[in-house]
Amino acid sequence: MKHASCVLHMGLCGKNHTLDWSFLHGADGTVHSHSHLGEMNRLESVQEAEKMLEYMIHHNASHMKELDDLAEYLYDQGHIEEHDRLHEAARKYEEGNAILEEVKDSLK
Repeated sequence: MKHASCVLHMGLCGKNHTLDWSFLHGADGTVHSHSHLGEMNRLESVQEAEKMLEYMIHHNASHMKELDDLAEYLYDQGHIEEHDRLHEAARKYEEGNAILEEVKDSLK
């Protein structure tokens, strides 16, 4: 499992989001900060709402991948039940994304 110790990306909201994976390398704590509550009040069109939904769908997909990767790591460490539960959590993201896709498509 490969992870950069820190990944910086910019969301559609225009704000930087930091994912700190240094805890995997022995440092304490993590930082995964992102808040979009303020952006919702500034949406000016349904098209912007569609773009925000598209961002959320892709963002959730990246979390699904992270959960699946973590599940595989735990499996390799002998934590089979935890592996299964993380895969279950990742599938919940898939279910949520399917609903988000339906909502986004209905706005067209």
